[in-house]
Amino acid sequence: HAATARNLLIICSGIVPIALSGILSGKRGTAPLPLVPVLAGRVPDAQWTKKRWEVDEEGRVWTSGGVTNGVDMMVAFVKKTFGEEMAGLVCALADISERSQEYPKEQLEMDFGIDFGASS
Repeated sequence: HAATARNLLIICSGIVPIALSGILSGKRGTAPLPLVPVLAGRVPDAQWTKKRWEVDEEGRVWTSGGVTNGVDMMVAFVKKTFGEEMAGLVCALADISERSQEYPKEQLEMDFGIDFGASS
């Protein structure tokens, strides 16, 4: 159904089955920071970025890093879809504020100490 959906919004680890299904083939996407290199290795035909959220070139497939980044993505989606005024109203009602799409440099340089390739 993804091919006929108007928009597809993926939050946090929900990116794993979506990426492995091929939906992101040739598209920009992001994931929780520790998963980006893992997914880049498993799904090399996607264009992986290290951002809080990402939208593909067609403006249809939206992906986010962690759960909180999903809130950031939703604010951007509402702004693009319904306009600045509605996004402001949604943020005020939900008691949230808009954050940059970019992570702070310090967060990008963090070592999460996770080895997804290790066997137990």
